[in-house]
Order: sequence, then structure tokens, then C-alpha cells
Amino acid sequence: MLRLFLIFLAYSASTVLTAPSLFEDHPTKILTHAPKLSQGQQLNSLDGKPCTWDDTLGEAECGTFTITFGDGGIWGNKLYTTVRLPDFQKQLNLNCSNYGDAWTAVRDTPGLPYTISIHGGNGCISTDFWWEAWDNLWIKYANQWVDVASDGRCTSVFWNGKGRRCVIAIKPGDPVARPGDEVAPATVRG
Repeated sequence: MLRLFLIFLAYSASTVLTAPSLFEDHPTKILTHAPKLSQGQQLNSLDGKPCTWDDTLGEAECGTFTITFGDGGIWGNKLYTTVRLPDFQKQLNLNCSNYGDAWTAVRDTPGLPYTISIHGGNGCISTDFWWEAWDNLWIKYANQWVDVASDGRCTSVFWNGKGRRCVIAIKPGDPVARPGDEVAPATVRG
């Protein structure tokens, strides 16, 4: 038993000593040369390469913003949320009333034409040791619905994987009909 405890302590010490600083994942100012885009513009730079910007956790295409859940700490704080655009960032905590069954409205974000709404779900369980459990954490923005646990636009982040980052289009296009969806024909009045 003592041997297991000593192994645990050695592992914990090596993890703590090799972890990057918390401040590396939370910049206070984001510098970027990404162009401002309006709807319908191409997402290419002057040299023809795809236009991207860096939110400190990875590249994102121009015309998108990112939402990151978690603080990247050893124990993690899942309700800590950061919204980032190329020249703006906003930090907030999720509304975790009613056991996470509440919505947080993110307003006053320059560059976003719509309000972001976030349903807390398991993002409100700040002491959860099962970090893959992001169930019922949803983002609603314009005509987009993002299930943070399973949507392909969301990935694990931070040195310990205890965070989740979603990349979302700023000005989404009109919803596209899926195969099998029926569209009712317009009625003609005469």
C-alpha cells in the first residue's frame, strides 16, 4: 500500500512540475493580423492560403470565434468559460443554478451579430474527475446548435485534456436541407 502511495506521489509531482503555467492558456491580449470579414467574403489571405487566426489554443479559420470551457488547472474548473475572437476575449462563469439546467446569455461581444446562449449541463460539475463527461453542455448561436460533448467542432484542449474548445462560424449561412427533408411546395393563389 505504501509503495502505491509513493508511486502516486511521484507521478503527481512529475505532472505538476512539467505542467505549463496557467497563464500560458489565458492571454490578456490577443494580437492578430486576421482581416475583418463580412458575410460572403472568401476566407483566403492575400497569398491564396486559407486565412486563420490563433486563439492561443490552436488555429481557427477567419470568420469564426471560439468558446473554451475549463481553466486547464490540475483539478480543473469546468464552468470557467472564455469566448475569443481575433481581437477580443471575454471570460465568464456558466450559470449553474438549478443543477446546471440553466442558460447563460453572452452579450456585448463586439464582432458577433447574435447572442450566444450556453446551457451549463455537466459543465457545471467543477469537481468532476471524469473529464470526458461534458453531457448537456450546449451552445446555441444563430441557427447553430452545438453539443459540446459530441460535435465535431469541439475538441479537448489544455496540457491535461481537461478542457473543451469549440470553433463556431460568426455569420452562419442559411440551413441546408438534409436528404430526406421534405419541402412543402408554395401555394399559388389566383
